[in-house]
Formats: sequence, C-alpha cells, structure tokens
Amino acid sequence: MQAIAEEPHEDLHRLVLADWLDEQGHPLRAEFIRLSLQLARMTEDDPHTRALQARWSEFFTMGEDHLEWWDIRTELVPGVELLYERGMLERAEVTAERFPRIAAQLFSQIDCRQLVLLDVENHLAWLKRPELQYLESLALTGELLSETLARRLAHCPALTTLSTLRLWIPEISERCLDELRRSPVLGDCMIHRWDAEADQEVRLR
Repeated sequence: MQAIAEEPHEDLHRLVLADWLDEQGHPLRAEFIRLSLQLARMTEDDPHTRALQARWSEFFTMGEDHLEWWDIRTELVPGVELLYERGMLERAEVTAERFPRIAAQLFSQIDCRQLVLLDVENHLAWLKRPELQYLESLALTGELLSETLARRLAHCPALTTLSTLRLWIPEISERCLDELRRSPVLGDCMIHRWDAEADQEVRLR
C-alpha cells in the first residue's frame, strides 16, 4: 500500500497487491483490481470492453453474502459516494451538510485520503471534524465561497497535512483568494480553482 501511495500511477504495485490478496483468500478484491487495470488500458472499440465492463459493474450489486467485498460497495456509508480508479478507492463524495454526521463512520471503515465536499456554501460545521487531518486532497464545490468560510478554511488546524486544495466554485472574491494564499495552516498545500472561462483548473499557488 505504501508503494501505491508513493507511485499511484505505477500499475505493477497494484498487481502485486492483487497477487497478495489472492494468497490471503480475497479473490474478489484481487479480481476487481486486475479487471480495473485491464479496463483502464482498453479502448471503447475493443471487442472485449463491453464484457469486462459488465463484469466490473457486477461488483457493485453483490449481496451482503459477499462480506469480503462489502468494504468497496458504493453504499457502504449512507449518503456517501465512493469512486474507484484502477482498482483502488480514489475519493469519497458527500455534501458539506452531511459530512459532520458521518465523518467518524466513514473514516473508521475506509482509508479515505481524498474527499469532495458538495454544496459548501452556508455550511461551516464540517471544518470542526478532526478526521480532516487524514486527508491529502480536499475539493470543495458550490456556488459561492464566502469570506467567513475562506477565513475558517485558512485557519483550520486539521488541514495542516493537506497537500492539495481544489476550489470548484465559480464565485470567489479576490479577498477570499488572498486569505487562502496567506494561510498559516495550508503551508505548502497547492491550491487550485476552477476557471469557468478557460474551462479548466488554474493553480493559485
């Protein structure tokens, strides 16, 4: 797992993990990783793609009798969407309003390093959750980043280990951006925002 974290784009580490899972008696997890890697390398016009995609989808409809698979089902924590890439958990998505109520459950059941919080405007309670300290990447979505939220975000002690902050929010004032740029907490964290005119992310620092 450490090798995967250090070199996330290297498929060999994931294949080694799949072999280990097979040896430990977890064939479904191993199959999911191999299948996901295979699909990532295939094109849509490949004659085998449709069959492999159908098998990949079956993993998310398996019943509770497949207990070894329970930890990667998308409905593991109610109200949270878990997204996978190349066989591994990529990130969790949940509304900012709901996150404070399920944070403890979410982080106790999965190794969540990347989080997307939806509709952050008018919600501040999520900033008090200690589980934020486990994140490497945080993305915020909504219509507006208020000055209050920007200030709380810039001084949230649980975010000192954050390496990437993404602001997928169309309306952000320069005052808010300056607050984040000067944050004593975010330190070496890379901050990106969504540029609607350019239709792409731009790095603020």
